[in-house]
Amino acid sequence: MSASKEKRKRQENKSSGVSVKNAREEQNKQENKKVRTLAIVIAAVVVVLLAAALFINSKYVRRNLTALRINDVNYTVTDCNYYYYTTYFDYVNTVYQNFGDSASALLPDNSRPFGSQIHDEETGETWADFFEQMAMSAMQDDAVVFSEARSVGYQLSAEKQEEMDKQIADMKQTVADAGTFKTYDDYLEAYYGSGMDEESFRRVAEMKYIVDEYSNHVRDSFTYTPDQLEANYQDNRNTFDVFNYRYFLVYAEEVDKTLYEGDEAGLEAAEQEAMDAAMEKAVAYMEGIHSEADMIAAARDYDAETFKEDDSTFRAYKGELLGSIYGDWLREDGRKEGDVTTAETTTGFYVVYFISRSDNHYETVNARVLTVEPETVDYSRYADDEDTTAYDTAVKDAEEEAVTRAKTLYDNWTADGASEDAFITMFSENSEDDTYEEGYAENICRDQFPGRVDNWLYDPARQPGDHALVSSGTTQYILYFKGIGRQYSDVISEDKLRTNDYNNWKASIAGTDVRKTWVYALAE
Repeated sequence: MSASKEKRKRQENKSSGVSVKNAREEQNKQENKKVRTLAIVIAAVVVVLLAAALFINSKYVRRNLTALRINDVNYTVTDCNYYYYTTYFDYVNTVYQNFGDSASALLPDNSRPFGSQIHDEETGETWADFFEQMAMSAMQDDAVVFSEARSVGYQLSAEKQEEMDKQIADMKQTVADAGTFKTYDDYLEAYYGSGMDEESFRRVAEMKYIVDEYSNHVRDSFTYTPDQLEANYQDNRNTFDVFNYRYFLVYAEEVDKTLYEGDEAGLEAAEQEAMDAAMEKAVAYMEGIHSEADMIAAARDYDAETFKEDDSTFRAYKGELLGSIYGDWLREDGRKEGDVTTAETTTGFYVVYFISRSDNHYETVNARVLTVEPETVDYSRYADDEDTTAYDTAVKDAEEEAVTRAKTLYDNWTADGASEDAFITMFSENSEDDTYEEGYAENICRDQFPGRVDNWLYDPARQPGDHALVSSGTTQYILYFKGIGRQYSDVISEDKLRTNDYNNWKASIAGTDVRKTWVYALAE
């Protein structure tokens, strides 16, 4: 640019009032404006995201938006949580029933998130994964049946509707009486996750009731002739028949592995020598057994403390429950009373004595049963006591209280005439056992109840209307005899046929399409 042009440009800038300094200030103002605008936009986005997060995590979403769709059945977050926690509670109860005091070692720590605790070391599966998978399977099973029930217009019966309403009413009353929670909804949230309320609980509970009732409806719809029942029994007699036998295990002496560190061959030889010695001892016992009395004596000779009771070696199992170690031997055709064998297992050799094989072709019995058991004594209350006298006394007191309570109930009932209707009333007011509806046990098989109860029920002189208070162990049984039931072989065979036909029906309507939505992750 020429000197004259530069001079003219400076003059124009000067005349317009814009200097270089002013130009820079103007540019800074524009940039600051852009920054403020961007900050406002970011703040607005954050507000929107926060609002969205609050909405997503709101109880409304949890209760109403679909978190999981299986076929044409929608599950909300509260529904998913219901299945998740129900699965957890059922699993815990089962473990405690099977393992008692040692159950806690087999369960996750409920004071820590399940997702932070490993269930399977090999796969890395957490306890949260484990329970979620179980819950998912349950939801898939129920969705298939519920969808089918809905497609045929199946409605919950008035009886089941009344039962569900009563269950919820009883639960609400229990919560109110306990006083631990301010409201019933507070209780539901504590046990089934955030967002659960009575309306949500009723919805999922009704679906469960429909699934159960419709499943039973389908299962009961199959019919079979007597010939079909008998033919099916004979086809499966090795699994249906009951095998009565005695057994005890001769253990191989445990080898001290520290004596063979670095000597694998020496260790194997020592362990084999111990097994050979156990086999020789088992065979020697076997050769001296020619009767049940001999078998009892042999077991007692081997271990007097373990086998001090005559029945300690006796077992009566259906064929389907027999293991592979000596089960095939017991099931062999031609097996007769007095046959004896030995069977190897990983820790020694069994000595097995065959008594009999029952084909279950006998009439069952029907009865009403009310059990009275001692209150459970919390051992943890006495865990710090070196002397167990206080705990033992508490247990004994609980047992005596159960005896007194059962006798009082029985005496009052018999004084009132010992009618069946009065029994039902007594049961409804004093029992929380839901194994049998109104205490009615139908088609009771032999050995279904403890020996003393079984002997009373199967007394040939027993007549309808007979009643008794029978004690077995620490449990008291109030019994009302109804009469003779069906032939047990038919009961077993029909149950198997119905189960097979129901499973085939369920397989025919299966084919689950699982779709998780963006809110599914909230089901925790």
